[in-house]
Amino acid sequence: MRKIFSLVLVTIFLVSMITISVSAQESDFFKKNIENQGIKENGEPLQVGITVAEMASEFIVSLQQYSKWMLEEAGAEVTVSNPNYDVNKQMSQIEDFIQTGKDVIIIQATDSEAIAPAVKKANEANIPVIAIVRPIHGEDITVNMTTYGDDQLMGKKAAQVLVEEFEENNVENAKIATVQGDLATANARGRSDGFTNEIAKYDNIEIVSQRASEWKPEKAMAAITDVLNAHPDLDGVFSHNDGMVPGVISALKQSGKPISQEADGHVTIVSVDGSPYALEQIREGNLKASVEYSPLMMATIAVKGSLTRVAKGLPLNEEVVQFEPIVITKENVDSQKLWGNFDVSSETIWPMTEGIWNNYLNY
Repeated sequence: MRKIFSLVLVTIFLVSMITISVSAQESDFFKKNIENQGIKENGEPLQVGITVAEMASEFIVSLQQYSKWMLEEAGAEVTVSNPNYDVNKQMSQIEDFIQTGKDVIIIQATDSEAIAPAVKKANEANIPVIAIVRPIHGEDITVNMTTYGDDQLMGKKAAQVLVEEFEENNVENAKIATVQGDLATANARGRSDGFTNEIAKYDNIEIVSQRASEWKPEKAMAAITDVLNAHPDLDGVFSHNDGMVPGVISALKQSGKPISQEADGHVTIVSVDGSPYALEQIREGNLKASVEYSPLMMATIAVKGSLTRVAKGLPLNEEVVQFEPIVITKENVDSQKLWGNFDVSSETIWPMTEGIWNNYLNY
């Protein structure tokens, strides 16, 4: 009994030492890289404007919350705006940022091309622009830094999940439908291209429907309902983001299709983002996989550029920072490295922050 008790004490001691070590490590990182780093050379707080396309999805809410929290912890003053996918409203918001003298503007563009005139005005005012989630394109404009995922690779990885599933279950002449995001965005176009190009390699798999659903679950539901009416033997669905998956599942339920990914006659569902909702659906067996697109990685990179360069009066160098996505399945769904397993409202450092900070933008 004494030996067991001693073992328990040792275990508790070791666990406590690990906890202390991790906490100290986070504290050191915070003090070195975040604390007071949002104060400019003249002693005034860095003024940051953030405009995101919408704030209905877990993905974007997490992105803006984590960016805002880190910047404010650094001493910066942050204004967040949301045009709800209205490109003209977003252009007006960027112009307001310019008029109010923001030091840096972080933009998730509603439209990668249409937003260019507002970026041009920021250039003329010598205000650096950081593009997140999707690149911004246009003639005679400068985007001082861009961070986003490889959307074509996300689409390709999603296709590979479906191909492997069909091969393992001996599904012949498989039929797939896709519910796409807003095709005005580079994200939706890239995911579509990556997916269709990969599926085109297989003669026994057919994409029977591709419907632009604008990232909205109700439109995804309508799209899959229509597909099931025409193709009741549908085998797979690729959703361009996790936010449309509830609509896909609702359509399948209404059609009488089994939702469990283990049931006979099920429709295999794959999506993109790796949101908390998607991770829960994977655990419950209703979603085969989600290709992670981490908003916290992009937030970390944008914040590092703002604090280590802009706040210090140094230029950004038109860097383009991309990262390879991870496929999330039941095998790795509980990993603490996944952004979907982190509570952004906890106002603490995400465990992956320090590694990303140290491995990207090595100024």
